Amino acid sequence: MKTGLNQEIKISGESMLPQFKSGDTLCFTMGATARQGDICLIKDSKSKELIVHRLVSEAPLTFKGDNSLNIEQGEQYTLLGVSLESRGKLNKTIAQISIHYQFKVNRIKRVFCKILMRVISA
Repeated sequence: MKTGLNQEIKISGESMLPQFKSGDTLCFTMGATARQGDICLIKDSKSKELIVHRLVSEAPLTFKGDNSLNIEQGEQYTLLGVSLESRGKLNKTIAQISIHYQFKVNRIKRVFCKILMRVISA
């Protein structure tokens, strides 16, 4: 995939619901610079899987599906392209809410694990 070219990608899965559903097609500009809130096409170098997720943080590059608890971050994920048609203030707000929600879920998991360990130890 060459930089600057547009590439259409058909989405499969539910990680970007409710904005995008399985079967939707997005156009990505390959090699474009991503901003927080952008819908991005990334590649997992370990599984070779292409992933369509939102950029929730620019430093370090952190991606997350709107309907997913998983976060993609680190050198194994390569930014390939950006869906420029999905840019806007709403996308940045969604990204901020999404990452905030993830932190709350992680905090709840930690508290639950501590309580569970106390019950098991008792």
